[in-house]
Amino acid sequence: MDEHGGTEYTVTGSYEGTEPLDKKLKRIMEQNAADDKYGITEDADE
Repeated sequence: MDEHGGTEYTVTGSYEGTEPLDKKLKRIMEQNAADDKYGITEDADE
């Protein structure tokens, strides 16, 4: 379990990659925060 900005995250599963998982998750979370800041959203299936 990890805590960022008062939110706790629990991750289960497996990961195969060359980058440590905590660094990968941090990079993804930072990218998502940047996307939110600039109003970039993923396409929704509606």
